[in-house]
Amino acid sequence: MNEIYTFNTYDRYDLVFAAFYFVTVQRVGFEYEDAILIPSRENGSTVYSGKCRGQQARFTVSEEKNVVFQCGSQTYGPYTAKEDPTAIPQDAETAEAMTGVELRQGEDVLFRGGVRRNRDYYLLLNEDGTLDNIRFSYVTSDGLERDENGNVIDPMEPSDWEIAGRYISWTILAVMALVIFVMGLR
Repeated sequence: MNEIYTFNTYDRYDLVFAAFYFVTVQRVGFEYEDAILIPSRENGSTVYSGKCRGQQARFTVSEEKNVVFQCGSQTYGPYTAKEDPTAIPQDAETAEAMTGVELRQGEDVLFRGGVRRNRDYYLLLNEDGTLDNIRFSYVTSDGLERDENGNVIDPMEPSDWEIAGRYISWTILAVMALVIFVMGLR
């Protein structure tokens, strides 16, 4: 014990850091949007909690596989997830390594297909074998529609036809200017 007292200040900090390091790495957590959500048990449900975008966030998963997400004062869900082997795409190369899943919000089916965990990500294939890209939006209390990353969706954003119409009209105007220029050279 006397050996600890002979350490200089930095050695003591190293010793304290090493002790904290071993305590922290033993905690299990899940990454969600640059945050670590720590699981716990409450009233028979598993709760994953942490901070997300500077606000307290909680995923609550009940024994019936109902999921409710709370971020700050907003609540999303409940969503219901259930395993369904018939949802696995039959023609997928990795069908034997997939888990069939159906995700619902009330009666609406948000996703039905296969889930396969690769090293750092999950691969979602729809029931028909196409790659799924789950996108959703929500309207906040301030009336703004946001995408799944919290970015504001501009309702005045032009459609593909409007953009194509602009390009066509710019092309026609450029061709007309060229024709007028060539006619003026004569």
